[in-house]
Amino acid sequence: IVGSTVRSIIYGWSPQYIFHIFIYVIFLILYTLRNKIPSKAIALFLSLLFVVNGIVNLAAFGLASMGFYNLIFAIIMMTIFIGVRAGILFEVFVIGTSIVISYLICNNYMRMNFHAQSYLTSWISWISQISIISILTLTVIFFLHGITSPLLHSLEDLRKSKDEAIESEEKIRTLFETAPDAIVTTNLDGSITSCNNALLK
Repeated sequence: IVGSTVRSIIYGWSPQYIFHIFIYVIFLILYTLRNKIPSKAIALFLSLLFVVNGIVNLAAFGLASMGFYNLIFAIIMMTIFIGVRAGILFEVFVIGTSIVISYLICNNYMRMNFHAQSYLTSWISWISQISIISILTLTVIFFLHGITSPLLHSLEDLRKSKDEAIESEEKIRTLFETAPDAIVTTNLDGSITSCNNALLK
């Protein structure tokens, strides 16, 4: 919001500024209602929001925008929260839309509504781009951590359970073999399956 405000003052980007404010308001609404809306519905809505934002950025600013980052983030979110099939469908849609936009821009059917050189050499542009990349990558890291952390805990619990089972089995085997009384195990047919040293004596 701060970056959009500064750029709208310097470059007069009022349509983009209004769009960014709109997205920010939607995020606030979703955050406020997060306990009342199913998480898959929130993930789907946010993914669609990132896709729309990415497409608008690509159409308005071409490769000078964060459009591709938004689209990549949307695909990652869709894959993590909805499933691989949804991620693949999103990927196909994103690639198709990107090809159409690139065709329109490269053949001058769409023109950029800003001076690319002044945008690309501005410190504000660089700071905002780096900030957005940092936020997106950190969000992905935290999402992945939120998913992998319970899995790692489960694997650690399984390892501990296995170690405890091995230790328990060793204790039982030691008791079985060193017991002063004879111990015999048989199967349902009555055949002896094991015996301890006391029986052999």
